[in-house]
Amino acid sequence: ENWRDLIRARFSKTNERRTALEKYARFNSKLITTIAELQSTEWVIDASKSPVRLNYLTKSDALDCFAVHIVRDPRGICWSLMNATHKNVEAGVQTDLPGVSYMTTIKNLYINAVLTERVKRKIPTKQLLVRYDDLTNRPIEIIEAIGSMIKIDTSNLLKLVEADENFQQEHNIAGNRLRMKRDIKLRNEQSWKNELPNFQFFVITILTLPLLLKYKFPINRRLPVD
Repeated sequence: ENWRDLIRARFSKTNERRTALEKYARFNSKLITTIAELQSTEWVIDASKSPVRLNYLTKSDALDCFAVHIVRDPRGICWSLMNATHKNVEAGVQTDLPGVSYMTTIKNLYINAVLTERVKRKIPTKQLLVRYDDLTNRPIEIIEAIGSMIKIDTSNLLKLVEADENFQQEHNIAGNRLRMKRDIKLRNEQSWKNELPNFQFFVITILTLPLLLKYKFPINRRLPVD
């Protein structure tokens, strides 16, 4: 799922890399269809967040892929990843996780954005861009939009949101450490707006300005307007 392998395969003079990626694509398609069959379900959510993975899933004749592209303010992402996380097995943190420099995060954000936007062109009518602030501030509207795109009944989910109740997770294989929590509640995390130092805020804002403009995030620290 490394984007470098995708680039190397495209320009490789041998078929070795292409064959490996084709095998990877077949395995992923079989994994998704097998999960669906064993669980007797029509839908499987792949929350791996890898645009390379999405690229190959969209090529599968056995799958009908829809993409929900969730974006967050780059400064909030940088602030979250800069903070180290200590080992907490019960919370899903298997080992101490050091902080990531904001320069590294910014580089990865650009790579992810470019690849994701490119893959989304393959499914223009089956993709939805969702901003983190909109999802947490107007969840009913966003959930209805997702349900409308995929054509699934979201009424039970909407009832939980309207009642401000917790979501209960089931059948998770891997992913974000939140998978270890049985109950999850939507909330708008904006602590970075007060805690991110001014210098870092300024530098990250300048370096990620194209992303801020593209995804329509406010340039200053003001809270999003509903």
